[in-house]
Amino acid sequence: MSYATLEVHHDQEIAWIRLARPDAGNALDGHACAELLHALGHAVADEWIRVIAIAAHGPAFSVAGDLATPLAIAPRSPHPSIDAGPLLQAMRDCPRPIVAIVHGECHSAGLGLVAAADLAIASSRARFWMPELRGGLWPALPLAAVARAIGPRRALELAMAGEPIDARAAQQLGLVQRTVEPEQLDTEAFVLLRGLGQRSPSALRHGLPAFRRGLDEDLGPALARARAALTGLLATADAQEALAAYQAGRKPLWRDE
Repeated sequence: MSYATLEVHHDQEIAWIRLARPDAGNALDGHACAELLHALGHAVADEWIRVIAIAAHGPAFSVAGDLATPLAIAPRSPHPSIDAGPLLQAMRDCPRPIVAIVHGECHSAGLGLVAAADLAIASSRARFWMPELRGGLWPALPLAAVARAIGPRRALELAMAGEPIDARAAQQLGLVQRTVEPEQLDTEAFVLLRGLGQRSPSALRHGLPAFRRGLDEDLGPALARARAALTGLLATADAQEALAAYQAGRKPLWRDE
C-alpha cells in the first residue's frame, strides 16, 4: 500500500508506521489522519502483527504551526482541515498495543497521537507542547487525549501554559514511559517492541480494549467489563496453551485463537 504522508512496512510481528512529511514537520492534517487510520486498520487485519509502532522521519516527530511564533520547520499545511477524532478513537479501540517513538519536536495533534498510544519512548531531545492558546485557539482534540493519559489538571496546565516541556518532564507527568539518549532510541524501541511482540495476542486482544474503555467508566462497570474480557480470554486456545506451557516448563506457542 502506497501512502502520501506515511511510510509503512510490516517486519515480522511489528507494524512500523512512520510519519513521512519531514518538509512539513510531519504535521497531522486531515489527509495524514485519514492515512494513519487506514494504516492502523491494515495492521490490525494482518494476522502476523502483534504490536504497532508510530515513529517519524526528519527532525521533528510531528508539529503543527505555532500561531504565535511560526516555526521554519512547520510550514502551513496544504490540507488544513483536520479531525483527528476518528483516528484517536481507532487507537483506543485497537486490539494491538501501540507504541509511540518520539525523537524530536512534538506539538498539538502530534501530542494527541502520543497520548493516545499505549506506551511512548522518547529521545532526551524531544519536546512536547500545545501552543494553540498562545495564538487564540484551543487544543480541543489533543487535550482530550492528553487528559486521559496524564490527568485533567496536568493536561490543562500544559495547554494553558503553552510552553514546551522536555522529555524528562514528560516522563514525570506520565506522558512517556521511558526517556533515553538519542543514540539509544532505536535500540531501546526495538527491544521494547520485540518484547511486546512475544506476548499472547489473545490476551492483548481481549484485555487491552477492555482496560482502555474501563478508564472512562465507574469502577463497577469497569470491573464487569474486565470480567467479561477475562471470560472471553479463558475460552481461547491461547489461554489453554499458556496453562499447558506453564505446566510443562516450556515457552508457549501462540496461535491467536
